Amino acid sequence: MTDDVNAKLDAIFNARAERVAEAGRKKEQAEKQMDASLQEFLLLKEKVIIPTLEALKQSLSDRGEESIVVEVTDGELRHGRTQAAAIGLRLIIEEAARYRDGNDYPHLTLQVEKATKQVRFYYSTMSPRRGGMSSSDGPVDYADVTPELINQKALKIFAAVYA
Repeated sequence: MTDDVNAKLDAIFNARAERVAEAGRKKEQAEKQMDASLQEFLLLKEKVIIPTLEALKQSLSDRGEESIVVEVTDGELRHGRTQAAAIGLRLIIEEAARYRDGNDYPHLTLQVEKATKQVRFYYSTMSPRRGGMSSSDGPVDYADVTPELINQKALKIFAAVYA
């Protein structure tokens, strides 16, 4: 093999090694950003979301209605799929709601979108034998997730379920 061929092969493999190294650096940076985003969400959950959901739960209890706060840990495996961190309020309209899939019963769930530092609101008024609807609202920046916003979204569900 000539020196020219060896030089060209070196150039090809050096370029490849640099692309692989750059991809590794980008992946590591993205993972760090996702971890930081998750930590921000967990702080938001502790300071804003949990207290608001617990207050809603107590308000429902004061009116004779039962509910539970349900959490999903980031990376948890459910139905064969890895889940993002989430927390929600599930309405206990029948005993099975405690143990069955949460999407089968009325709920308001806030799920992290780590890549964009946002929270997506999922809601449902569905219940067995009564129908209802299930959907999600567009993502909301962490800074815009307030007790007022959570209460507003929960009241829409309560109005549909308890009316």
